[in-house]
Amino acid sequence: MGIDKIDILSHLKINNFYSKEIFEEYDFLFNYYLKNKNFLNHGDLDTWLNILKELPRVDTSHIDVSGNHIVIGKPSEINIKQKKIIEKKLLSLSPWRKGPYNLFGLEIDAEWRSEKKWGRFEKYIPRIKGMRICDVGCSNGYYSYKLLNLEPELIIGLDKTPLFIIQFLAMKYYAKKIQKLIVLPCSLEEFSSQKIDFDLLISMGVLYHVKNPISHIIILNKLLKKNGLLLLESIISLKKNDIDISGKETY
Repeated sequence: MGIDKIDILSHLKINNFYSKEIFEEYDFLFNYYLKNKNFLNHGDLDTWLNILKELPRVDTSHIDVSGNHIVIGKPSEINIKQKKIIEKKLLSLSPWRKGPYNLFGLEIDAEWRSEKKWGRFEKYIPRIKGMRICDVGCSNGYYSYKLLNLEPELIIGLDKTPLFIIQFLAMKYYAKKIQKLIVLPCSLEEFSSQKIDFDLLISMGVLYHVKNPISHIIILNKLLKKNGLLLLESIISLKKNDIDISGKETY
């Protein structure tokens, strides 16, 4: 039998994805794993959770987010059998949209070369230590990992696609050293701003997917601290007869 759908949080705790102190301090965040219906009701969740459960236990402290790849673990830390199992399990979580990653020497070549976009927008990010950062539409957390270079207080990634959340957890199982990064199974619109706000908000490639772009921007604004920074990236068009962000045709 798979892990019970309502017990995903227990799975994270039992397997020490985060410290006891982090689970207690941010319990209001981790509860999204128990209450988000889109995540809990997904038909493949049991299969994905069994994949997480079957990953070989390997402890590593080697994590490098400075280059193009998010590197977790060294090839010398796993044996051939473990490598084959990890490779099979990660392939079963395809497609990997954002990347690239390198896990114990295994290359995960994602659909998108995310390091190229990172190279374009990195210069706009303030170099301030101790920020609270939210990565909206974070997918499997590639940019969230890169943001660790800023030495933040906390990074919260939000994504409504269950598969991407499972991909993040598959990598996080081996990145237990990292405590400042939490990815949650919810959209911006489902996220509550009552208990936390942010110094930096990143919303890239999200605006043109939402049903109400104006509402999306309003929610982003509510989540920002005073004098906080929003990095917003979206497709735009300068042509007439296109759809503007209000959803009405323009002439």
